[in-house]
Amino acid sequence: MNPRNRFNKKNADQPLASDGFRQSFFHPFLPSRIISKGAALLRGKTRLLAVLVLVLVIAGGTGIRIQATFSSPNFDPHRPEGQLMSDPALLFYLTERIIAGGGLPPVDFRSDRRVAYPLPSDLPAMFTVGQEFYLAWGYLLFGKNLPLHVYCVIAMGLFASLAVIGVFGLTRELTQSDGWAAFAGAVFMLTVANYRTIGFILVREDFSLPVFSVHLWLMLRAMRIRSGKAYALAGIALVAAVATWHAMVFVAALEIAAIVGWYLRTGENPLSAPGAWTLPALLMTGGLLIPVLRAKFFLLSWPMLLVIALLLMAHIERYNRLKPYMRLTAVAITGLTIFGITCFFSNDYSHVANFMWNKVIHLGLLPEDPNRLSFGARLLWQGPFMTLWPPDIFWQLGATGIFLAAGLVWAGKSWWQGRGDHRIQILLIFAAMATVCSLLVQRLMVLDGLLVPVITALLLSRIPQLWTWPWSRVLGGALLCLQIPVLALMLPVMADTTWYPDSESRNLARFIDWTRTNLDDKGAIAADYVNSSAILAHTGHPVVLQPKYETLSSRQRIEQFLTTFYHGSPEAFYGLLEEWDCRYLLVDGRTMSALRYQAGLPFSAVPEAGTAAWSFLSRQAAIYTSVPFFRLIYTSRGMPPTWRLYRLDPLQQPGKGPTDSEH
Repeated sequence: MNPRNRFNKKNADQPLASDGFRQSFFHPFLPSRIISKGAALLRGKTRLLAVLVLVLVIAGGTGIRIQATFSSPNFDPHRPEGQLMSDPALLFYLTERIIAGGGLPPVDFRSDRRVAYPLPSDLPAMFTVGQEFYLAWGYLLFGKNLPLHVYCVIAMGLFASLAVIGVFGLTRELTQSDGWAAFAGAVFMLTVANYRTIGFILVREDFSLPVFSVHLWLMLRAMRIRSGKAYALAGIALVAAVATWHAMVFVAALEIAAIVGWYLRTGENPLSAPGAWTLPALLMTGGLLIPVLRAKFFLLSWPMLLVIALLLMAHIERYNRLKPYMRLTAVAITGLTIFGITCFFSNDYSHVANFMWNKVIHLGLLPEDPNRLSFGARLLWQGPFMTLWPPDIFWQLGATGIFLAAGLVWAGKSWWQGRGDHRIQILLIFAAMATVCSLLVQRLMVLDGLLVPVITALLLSRIPQLWTWPWSRVLGGALLCLQIPVLALMLPVMADTTWYPDSESRNLARFIDWTRTNLDDKGAIAADYVNSSAILAHTGHPVVLQPKYETLSSRQRIEQFLTTFYHGSPEAFYGLLEEWDCRYLLVDGRTMSALRYQAGLPFSAVPEAGTAAWSFLSRQAAIYTSVPFFRLIYTSRGMPPTWRLYRLDPLQQPGKGPTDSEH
């Protein structure tokens, strides 16, 4: 009798606990009961050891993140001023407000007037609020003796390292081996791509990506178990991931697109399981109840509609088996519907689709003429959204890049043949699409960093043992040894890389100190969207621009600000700021000069004489001190000063200098 007959069909694909022991040398000489007990004991010890390795990897990853940040010469453990700007400063502001409320949302959480003054902002509908509560609650419980930014480094270092749990679970699910799961966790810890956010104190992906990694594990598990409870767990994790990072909606779309692709090729539909409807049901529930998902029309998003299409196709195919061309037609109709809905409704995310399209047609090269791009594409095409060149993949992935290439070849072969374990094939297709997207947007290398350890363990686990020599283990050990020097070489470089050079951080900190002392009227300050969030977080002054431009209104406001600054007169610029009820204007010469491309000027262009930019960015004191309608009241150190604060003054006439300054 085949011992596998003792198992039901659901578990038929799992190996018996004693399979490895039965193949050992001692099997013919030992009774079956001893074999079973020995195998169970060996498996228990292996699992305990694997869990211990997992805990050590989490501790090691956390330690690397914390130590690399604290050891940076630019990190100040005593005060956050000057170290937080753009997105992290906005997260810091939200976290501070929740802490001030004792862990509860502030009274004006749904109508905050300081983020986009003077308009009220519904913060949980505008931003993917999530990690702020995790940080605020933890700080109130454990971190009151630490500066908040120091606690944030520690807490987010730990949470970001928890992504290895999903890597461990994915590998364990696909290899049925605790040892290879522990190996994948170690590879994850030693891969540079998984430390992109070191030194930034607060970044949203550090909170969302670990949750998404757990979702991937639970999703592949649900495909095997095929129960409603398993799909529900996967759905809960996916809702939590997309609700805590705007970009995760597009990552989820890649995942579901991989499932759709394999379904079109083979007809295998993971949502054909009886309880699979719980996944789209939970996504719909989250889309209705969570403010940011409701505001972004998540129910009409790519991942949501693709999941519904898969569920409908599964229902249809229960009664009528469709031909491949019929499946393709149905999915094509769904795709066209999504495209139409996206064009009509999803204005908040329209700049992303336009940006990716321009990346493709310009082969990843930023056009010299900015007017060949829409404003939304110009706004997004900067910093972590720049193109990643193939040689840089080596520094991001190290030796595992070879296994990524092998995995992509494996994915292509499986697609051509149309057979294989559908869970592995879907994961490989997802990795292939993630690699293409990471070349277009370097920030998405975090997906390769998440998937490559799993693919590496999968490939090594399939290498046969020759002449009793464990080649797979030898190669795995060599791989870990190669990863260590690459990580050791790259980490200091990444930790010292900040959005501002040290001189600009000092300028920001000095400006904040001066503002706290000299501006007691709490009037709104107009500034670029990078510095605005730092001003908001550390001074309490309302600002008119904010760096999270995932809403159409925020992008329009930034466009209006930059266009008027670079193409309008000082009088026109004054009129715009007066309309927004601003009392002050901060001009950071370095940042505003870098934003000229977004305003429609090539990087090499000089602002036209007579424009506001020509006056405010001038190096001649006679010009920048006597801008009509603006009275200069503060300048930074150095000649010429790069930081200048003006008070809006309709009586200011040319020739009048500053009334007060830092000197």
